[in-house]
Amino acid sequence: MSVGVSLVFYGMILLTVLPAIFVPITRNAVHALLLMALSMVGVAGLYLFLEAELLAVFQLIVYVGGILVLLAMGIMVLDRNNAGKPSARSYQLWLAIPGAALLAFGLGVVQWEVLQTSAKNGSKEPIRYGVDTIPMLGNLFMEKHWLAFELAGLLLLCAIIGTLYIVGNQEYGKKS
Repeated sequence: MSVGVSLVFYGMILLTVLPAIFVPITRNAVHALLLMALSMVGVAGLYLFLEAELLAVFQLIVYVGGILVLLAMGIMVLDRNNAGKPSARSYQLWLAIPGAALLAFGLGVVQWEVLQTSAKNGSKEPIRYGVDTIPMLGNLFMEKHWLAFELAGLLLLCAIIGTLYIVGNQEYGKKS
């Protein structure tokens, strides 16, 4: 691996780990959401290094594009007056630090075992499946299943508009 590729790889690791460390520490729910988005983008980049393009695309579309938008709407709809104000508790930091250390230790043990196993077997090449899955999925979505794909998007759009309409007609603090 060249020096440039190694630097990008370590950059992706930092892009994944550093925001994930600050998610439970930050006291602003919107900032925590943005940090979580950065961490998920870093995970997608790591999937690309593993030559799992399909997982990287799904990570971006499903998690960054879908789940985080849903969480952002939840923050805006459910917590109108406190969306930009601190929401974390001080005990979360003291629970997050040992949890993160335990997770890092567990991942280190797994990585050590993988390195020891691959060194014993002498394998240095990644697994190749021989099928380029992204163009195949693109063809399936846009040629064979285009109607279902468009209807799912339209259904999600209607659900978002309906939610905003219902919430927008209610005064804060009153139940209808």
